[in-house]
Amino acid sequence: MRRTIWAGAIGAALMMAAPAGAVTIDFDSLGLHVPVTNQFAEVTFSSSPGFAVIATSSAFPLGNSPPHFICTGIIGVGAGCTEDVNVAFTNPVNNLTFHAINIRAGGIVALIDVFDAGGLLATVNLVTDDVPFVTDLIDLSAYFNVTAIAIREVALPLGYDDFNFDISSTVASPEPASMALFGLGLLGLSAARRCR
Repeated sequence: MRRTIWAGAIGAALMMAAPAGAVTIDFDSLGLHVPVTNQFAEVTFSSSPGFAVIATSSAFPLGNSPPHFICTGIIGVGAGCTEDVNVAFTNPVNNLTFHAINIRAGGIVALIDVFDAGGLLATVNLVTDDVPFVTDLIDLSAYFNVTAIAIREVALPLGYDDFNFDISSTVASPEPASMALFGLGLLGLSAARRCR
């Protein structure tokens, strides 16, 4: 019986930390010049006031899933790809990566603010190579339970494609104090069983 209790406790702890599922958003299901906001259940996209995130394409093959990617612009006018892109996740995510498409030059081309439920986790340099129209993988997998990112453009036109992430389990990882209380409860059950 003791083994059953401990096996159940270990299984429950592992389930609390397990990811709920992997998601890929590639924008290819959207039409050209479509404003991108909340078409995907897992995420909402927005931009600076007066601008929108727009699905667009290029004559050059881009990303892992051509032809569509996103950048910013004015609806009805076109994509200039120079404004901020805000990405808000419906549930916290882990293992976040995406592709950046640099249209003109390389180096540090933007800053990425990474947020969790407690606020700003970090500001990361968005670095691309010097090859225009070639995608660069941006890896934010070092950050856990990300609730939003804000990509702040520096000066150069940028596009984005292939957002990949794991949705965190709906049950948050327990704090050490919660695990201690859980362990004390198990010890109490064990002691009560011995008293019989």
